[in-house]
Amino acid sequence: FGKHLAGKEVDWSRVGKNSVPIAIIQDPQYGRCTCTVDLEAAEAQLFHRDMEMRSMEDHIARAMVDLAETLHWLNEQQREKLKADVFHEVVHNSMSNVRYEYLQQHGPRREKITLDHPIVPSYFFHLDADILLKEAEVQDPVHGVRVLAHNGWGMNADPLSNFAAPSSEVYLRRQ
Repeated sequence: FGKHLAGKEVDWSRVGKNSVPIAIIQDPQYGRCTCTVDLEAAEAQLFHRDMEMRSMEDHIARAMVDLAETLHWLNEQQREKLKADVFHEVVHNSMSNVRYEYLQQHGPRREKITLDHPIVPSYFFHLDADILLKEAEVQDPVHGVRVLAHNGWGMNADPLSNFAAPSSEVYLRRQ
C-alpha cells in the first residue's frame, strides 16, 4: 500500500469521499494468503487530509496504519463467521454421522471404530493411499491432483458441477 501511494499525486477532492467499502477480494484460485483489497478504495477512504501532518510520508504512514487496522478488522469478521457458522456445522454434522453410523436403527449400527470405519470419515480421498503427502504437496499441481474431495454431502447434486465454487458452501456444510 505504501508503494501504491509513494510518488503518487494525491487527488484531494476524492479523499474521504469514497462510498466503496474496503472489502476482501477473494483470490479466484483460492491460494493461501493471496486475497487482496482494492487499493484505490483504500486510498480514497484512508488517506486523511489532516493539517497536522506536515509531509507526504506522514500521510502515507497514517494511511498504512489505518489500512492495517482495517485488514485486521476484516480478518476478524471472517474468523468470527467461520467460527459461528462453519465450526458449528462441522461439529453438528460429525455428531449426526456418529449417531447414524453407530446408534440409529436405520443406520449400519457399527460396533467398532476401525481404520476402515473411522468415527468421522475423511472428506478427502487420495488415489495413492500408500503414499503419505505433506500439506504443501497436497496443494502442489503435480501431487495434489491425486487428492480428491468427496461431494457426498451434496444431496441430489450434479456430480459434474464444481461443488467447491465460490457460490457453493457444500464443501463446508450439508446442503
